[in-house]
Amino acid sequence: KYLSVLFCGDDAIDTDLGYSGTLQFVYVVLAQDSHHGVEMDSLDEAGPSETRSFPTIYNALFVGHVDNQVASVSTDDDTPSII
Repeated sequence: KYLSVLFCGDDAIDTDLGYSGTLQFVYVVLAQDSHHGVEMDSLDEAGPSETRSFPTIYNALFVGHVDNQVASVSTDDDTPSII
């Protein structure tokens, strides 16, 4: 029910291995080397339904780094945003 993710080096909330549930009262602070606040995709290849993600998030606060730069060199989206 409560989740805090602080200064991670990758994506703060990463559901690409399959997550179907609810997150409530979420607090995320990104570090300079963080990638994104969330990664809400599923696995690239088609697989069983257990690997599909369908998360729901309520009452979340995402705090980005002051540089506002995505630290991942493999990212497909580097527009100034957190999520």
